[in-house]
Amino acid sequence: QLNEDNSGFYFSFSAKTKDGKEVDNSGEIFKSLIEIVKQIDNGFINNFYNIGWKFSSKIRKFIDLTDDIMFKLSKSDFREVYVEELFEEGKQYFSSFEKSIKELDVVYKD
Repeated sequence: QLNEDNSGFYFSFSAKTKDGKEVDNSGEIFKSLIEIVKQIDNGFINNFYNIGWKFSSKIRKFIDLTDDIMFKLSKSDFREVYVEELFEEGKQYFSSFEKSIKELDVVYKD
């Protein structure tokens, strides 16, 4: 997921049951998933509901952007490239995560 809170934009991995209920990361399976996320990028931090989360390296908060970047973002061609780079950063994390979990031979039962 790409999320935003008061601290800025961040990527996160979380888990839900088949019926959509959020699952905390205290179970054994989540310890393995936390290790996978840390191998993708050691900058990921885990907490109760996130297997891992990390601020985007492209943008944290709009208010923190330099005047130069803000001016460039007013131009649609630069904005499109900037947003594409943001999503590409996330895609790399998520592709690596997906590949790694497919390699796990684990069956999770409720």
